[in-house]
Amino acid sequence: MKKFLIFIFFSLALTGAFAQNAQVKGTVTDKNGVTLPGVSVLLEGTKNGTVSNSNGQYTLNVPNLNGVLVFTYLGFFPEKATVGGRRTVNVVLTEDAQSLNEVVVVGFGTQKKESLVGSIGNIETKELKRAAPSNLTNAIGGRIPGLITRTMDGAIGGTQNRYSNGSQDDAQFFIRGKATTNGQQPLVLVDGVEGSFSRINPEDIEQFSVLKDASATAVYGVRGANGVILITTRRGAVGAPKINVTSQFRMLQPLAFPKFLGSYDYATLYNEARRNVGQPELYTAQDLEHYRTGDQPFTHPDVNWREILTKDYSTEQQHVANVSGGTDKVRYYVSGEFNQAGGLFVSSEKTKYDYRRFNLRSNLDFTVTPSTQFDIKINGRL
Repeated sequence: MKKFLIFIFFSLALTGAFAQNAQVKGTVTDKNGVTLPGVSVLLEGTKNGTVSNSNGQYTLNVPNLNGVLVFTYLGFFPEKATVGGRRTVNVVLTEDAQSLNEVVVVGFGTQKKESLVGSIGNIETKELKRAAPSNLTNAIGGRIPGLITRTMDGAIGGTQNRYSNGSQDDAQFFIRGKATTNGQQPLVLVDGVEGSFSRINPEDIEQFSVLKDASATAVYGVRGANGVILITTRRGAVGAPKINVTSQFRMLQPLAFPKFLGSYDYATLYNEARRNVGQPELYTAQDLEHYRTGDQPFTHPDVNWREILTKDYSTEQQHVANVSGGTDKVRYYVSGEFNQAGGLFVSSEKTKYDYRRFNLRSNLDFTVTPSTQFDIKINGRL
């Protein structure tokens, strides 16, 4: 009887083990029956996944045959398939036509993303608006592969000085590292004109493209050796006037400062260091007592200059308003911005550290004849 019970127990255990370990396989194709290699296959709700091979085939071990498989592939809509007890699950993915037909700005005009052969990266304008710092160069880091940024001293609204190529708060950026020994910064073109984009209002940007390899930057010759950044500003469209107003308030905090020793601890350790090398102590017992009690602040001070000279945080505000619209003959986009930021140093009326910026942009498009268009783009900053 005992042996029979043991046999029943092991039989149930093996049955449960086989039931809890199943294998699902299948083939992934497009609507034309072409197999798709490199498709990501993931068991929903878990980290258990695999990718299809060069023939579009995949094999995945799953705990049971009741889960849901999620198929994702670049340029195609994600697809979910319920296993439902099946061991073979074939899936047909549908092309994401909107993604493939997206227009990208290149060196010689615009081109559909599906026909690109050069290495070009785009930053979506909503990502720039979400970050929206006072200096736009500090918003592009980590948003495009191959684009490296380095923040400088971070002085809000800092102006150009002889020690830097741009403003003090402009981030340095490199496309795929440093390609040349001199002039390592990429070429920046705003509406086809060379310039800086650090002070452009994010609301004014229609498209932000980064040309990274030789095939994409060839039209610029040696000027494109370090990559090219192309920025297109917004333009008006036919229709009734559209008004947009945005306000943002920010709080900025400095990075953590090191915690320095007070005067008493410093003097005590300094005396110990001198004793360790056989030299006489510099501070007497009376000095140490004055530092400890703080009863003589003029002769034996103990001042935390960071707490006295700097604030824990500073504030910044940004207000933007724009209007766009037009007719078949005239289209317009007009935008205004006010930005105000304070510094981290405690200041008085005589030593006030404050930054204000006013931006005005006006883009006008006139259709003179069916084959002739006249554009006026004006940008002013105070």
